[in-house]
Amino acid sequence: LITGGAGFIGSHLALRLLEEGHQIRIIDNLSNCSESFMKSIPKEIEFNQMDLLTSDRLSAVVKGMDQVVHCAAHSEIKTIDFGQRPDFSSGLMGTYRLMEAIRENPVAEFVFLSSSSVYGEANEKPTPESYGPLAPISTYAAAKIAAEAWCSAYGHSLGMKVTIFRLANIIGPRA
Repeated sequence: LITGGAGFIGSHLALRLLEEGHQIRIIDNLSNCSESFMKSIPKEIEFNQMDLLTSDRLSAVVKGMDQVVHCAAHSEIKTIDFGQRPDFSSGLMGTYRLMEAIRENPVAEFVFLSSSSVYGEANEKPTPESYGPLAPISTYAAAKIAAEAWCSAYGHSLGMKVTIFRLANIIGPRA
């Protein structure tokens, strides 16, 4: 299962995993989708248009999955956005609702796509994973740090393998 599967990263991942012979199910609310991917979505990919924040079908879509890759996020990175809540709702509450669906329907492995923005204005480039302290300078980065902790706690409590990737500057076809 790939959340945000119609977005830039999620759609590329879905196609690659399909090429490798995996059965793919994606969730996307289409707020940030790749139109070229949606026009050519292979019939072998099960597409579920839904929002992690509001769907009552989330648990049913998670059921039967052995791995979940959580790519869904509000991807507009601004310095600060106190007046709006997309980072909090999409980044943290969406992750919480997904983890609750996984608690009801256990999976063996969970992958969370975080961001190198959690390091803030790092003095060391390239920034090693051991860099600290984490010092976010945007609400996007703050939500990513909080979601990382949430995923780690759920993984520990549920005995689920959790992998977190802090991606930076993703480019490629359809960008």
